[in-house]
Amino acid sequence: GFNKAFLIDSATRQQLIAKEPHASEIIKPYLRGQDIKRWSPEWDDLWMIFTRRGIDIDHYPGVKSYLSEFRPYLEPQPPTWTEGEWQGRKSGTYQWYEIQDSVDYWPLFNGPKLLYQEIQFHSAFAYDDAGYFTNNKVFILPGQDLYLLAVLNSPLMWWHNWRYLPHMKDEALNPAGFLFEQLPIAIATDRVREECHLLVSRLITLSREGAQIRQIAVDWLRMEFGID
Repeated sequence: GFNKAFLIDSATRQQLIAKEPHASEIIKPYLRGQDIKRWSPEWDDLWMIFTRRGIDIDHYPGVKSYLSEFRPYLEPQPPTWTEGEWQGRKSGTYQWYEIQDSVDYWPLFNGPKLLYQEIQFHSAFAYDDAGYFTNNKVFILPGQDLYLLAVLNSPLMWWHNWRYLPHMKDEALNPAGFLFEQLPIAIATDRVREECHLLVSRLITLSREGAQIRQIAVDWLRMEFGID
């Protein structure tokens, strides 16, 4: 509900926590669908003000002041509103400064998890242990099962999913939850799990190093030649 208020860049985050260091408790790094890559996500330096239902906003006066700039667009529509189009958000029991929908599973974002996109053009399942939050274009599987990650990223699973999952525009796959829950995952022996854990851990490390190198190259091009 009104992303413009809750999704911020690093500069805005720095301004908020410079005045109120403990505001970092509710400003979370977040990922979009396009940030999910094979083995490891590539964070684009974006942040989410996560004012969940029931938060004591007066404990974060700086954040409250920032959100108040958008208050007309954040107010929930009164149930009895009949005076034309409402400029705020949908009706509900949430406060104007809160995320409009209840996200009772939010603590799961803080733990290790597997990530995948709502729209898939290729096999790209990632592991996160940095506590990223996500938008609604990303699904999470709580836990650190690297064997499962290996299976999901395997050519065999993509072969299966191409024939099993619904096809969308431009032949993208839709990993709908009720279908994804039924994927045929073989039960591995302890030895196979151990081997997969070692190999996938290495792939995650290489993926992260590759992303860092690409970012350094992009930053150099931006500074040296003014390429955005």
